[in-house]
Amino acid sequence: MPAPRLEFEVPENSNALDYLDELNTEKELVRDRDLAFTRFFLDTFDWRLFRKGFILVSDSLDGRFKTAWQTCDNAENLRVLGSDRIPVLIEDFPDGKMRSTLAPILEMRALLPQTRLECLQRRWRLLNKKKKTVVRLNIESYTMEDVNREPKKLRSRVRLEAVRGYDKDFIEVQALLQDRLNLCPLAANLLVASLNKVGRHPEDYSPALDLKLEPSMRADSAIRIVFCRLFSILERNESGTKQKIDSEFLHDFRVAIRKTRALLNQSQDILPGDGIKNFAREFAWLGKATGPSRDLDVYLLHFDRFKKMVPVSIRDDLEPLRDFLRNKQHHAQSELVKVLGSGRYAQMKKAWQKFLAKPIEEKPQERLAAERVKLIADARIWHVYKVIHRKGQAIDSDTRPARLHRLRIHCKKLRYLIEFFGSLYPEKQIRHLIKSLKGLQDNLGAIQDLEVQGASLQEYSTEMMESRTAARTLLAIGVLVQELEKERERGRLEFMQRFADFDSAQNRKLFQSLFNVTIQRDSIEQP
Repeated sequence: MPAPRLEFEVPENSNALDYLDELNTEKELVRDRDLAFTRFFLDTFDWRLFRKGFILVSDSLDGRFKTAWQTCDNAENLRVLGSDRIPVLIEDFPDGKMRSTLAPILEMRALLPQTRLECLQRRWRLLNKKKKTVVRLNIESYTMEDVNREPKKLRSRVRLEAVRGYDKDFIEVQALLQDRLNLCPLAANLLVASLNKVGRHPEDYSPALDLKLEPSMRADSAIRIVFCRLFSILERNESGTKQKIDSEFLHDFRVAIRKTRALLNQSQDILPGDGIKNFAREFAWLGKATGPSRDLDVYLLHFDRFKKMVPVSIRDDLEPLRDFLRNKQHHAQSELVKVLGSGRYAQMKKAWQKFLAKPIEEKPQERLAAERVKLIADARIWHVYKVIHRKGQAIDSDTRPARLHRLRIHCKKLRYLIEFFGSLYPEKQIRHLIKSLKGLQDNLGAIQDLEVQGASLQEYSTEMMESRTAARTLLAIGVLVQELEKERERGRLEFMQRFADFDSAQNRKLFQSLFNVTIQRDSIEQP
């Protein structure tokens, strides 16, 4: 059990050193060496640690980094890691409790410095009459830079740290600071305070849409709001995609593209047709350009799982395939960076922003532009659900893979529509439908991915054969392809249960009550 500690924030226009005079009348103060260091608060781009209630603090001093894993309430330092650099990926943590606990939270994401502070720590020890150290007291001051590199000072903090066996002394000093000097224990931790200083807050990025649409909104106005949010997600992930910080930047970038394309398809007769056709073409081009790099990311992310699918005796024979995939990924990433630096991409973004910023016309020409968005959402979601219900019930063990793939596309369309317009409906019921639909999507996605991966691996094997790759590696790839096919067949068998779960009587009733609530018009149902 760690020794207790407390932090107090020094009020504005107060000097923290003034409190020492009061303390010196109660305990003898001994000055220790001051420390100047740089403090980094680390988290993933999407704040995975903070969302779980944790913070990683990495202090840089004399060329070494001390990384502490803390709870967000500053109550406890759970683990401390010493290293010669800031940890970035989970592989940078040695085997042990910290790594095993962080791994399922971080997954493939990189740790980034969310904020950086220059710290000066002035340190004292409080001694009792026997000259024993009973409490440690630190006064810390902090400076940081805003986005314009202008220095910003945070309020100083007084930190008390107990010494084991002297809890009574710790309580006495705590009471002195609180009761006689009117200091209050901190509610917000230093990470939150430093972010607020520059106008940020934790969890300021999420790939979720988090929209608040109103049922009575005009369709053209509501759809522009969704497009703007998707474009914001795309832009936030662009730099990380170019720099290849981790694979999830490209993933979120691609998802924003796919959702934009799906919504463009739903925007016919709502937004100007010429613009919709042009941007549908441009986003299709961008989606295709991002495909090769993402596909290879997936292979590399799953590579250790692939190795476990083959017998232990031939697992190491697959390592040349990993090197082959890395080389291909490096080339694909270089091509993607060229696309994202191209004039076509820059012009597309500029034109898209201009299109979205156009004022809403009072009397639009598009026949559904001024229609209530709730009516559009009801009709479109209900229509796609009926298609999935009909097509899914017609699938059996002999159904061709292409029909499963088309069903998967309809499921994606339904998922996107529910996400776009979910705020128009009761949150609890929408969460239930998305969870149920996700189970079916995961099954269909796995079946499709396994089929594509098997075919691609056979192509890669042919390429590697031409470069005189060892026969044992080619044989190991062949075994892997066979195992992927077996797993795909298991997915096919699982499909019937997954679809039955989604197409349950409860879900059918819920879809009926939520979305089949208006007088349907074919001209609204089908874009």
